[in-house]
Amino acid sequence: MNRHDVQVLLVTEDADLVVTLGHALMTGLSANLTVSDRVEQAGVLAESNSFDVIVASQHVSDGTGLSMLADRSDDAASPVILLDEGMDAQRILTALRLGAADVFVKPFDMPRLVNSVRRAADRRRKHRQDTSRANRLRKVSSRLVKDRKELRDRVDLICRDLVQAYRRLAEKVVEISPGSSEPEKTGELV
Repeated sequence: MNRHDVQVLLVTEDADLVVTLGHALMTGLSANLTVSDRVEQAGVLAESNSFDVIVASQHVSDGTGLSMLADRSDDAASPVILLDEGMDAQRILTALRLGAADVFVKPFDMPRLVNSVRRAADRRRKHRQDTSRANRLRKVSSRLVKDRKELRDRVDLICRDLVQAYRRLAEKVVEISPGSSEPEKTGELV
């Protein structure tokens, strides 16, 4: 990965977590880290920037990490990794059903968390590439269909012209065929 290749949005009020996770992501992934201490602000940042991954604490003063998952509008949204101090199994399942890429409970295993961010960023990057490729293929296919129609129209026009030319030729052949009033041309000089 190139330096600052992975764009991470960290949503937490925990200053120690910002320092610890920020250091781990910078050294492990050379990530570019943007920090927000509010869910609402994080939503605005996520809409206006292209983050590869969002890492969110479950509890922030103006919302929850789960609310960030529920508010996402499309499948192309950045993957969200949730962090919590004590999620029970039911809330973890709810988070995963809502689309969380991963869930970590304190104490966090930093190498595993960094690997999870890397995997989520790779999936996001692959999704972007696939979407871009599909869009390019759609454009090429559309152009191909349009060009094919134009070519078919031109071939139809040529065929109509040929049919008319053959009709005129047939009419002329009938006009100068034996038994008509015009003398037959033999090609001899007189």
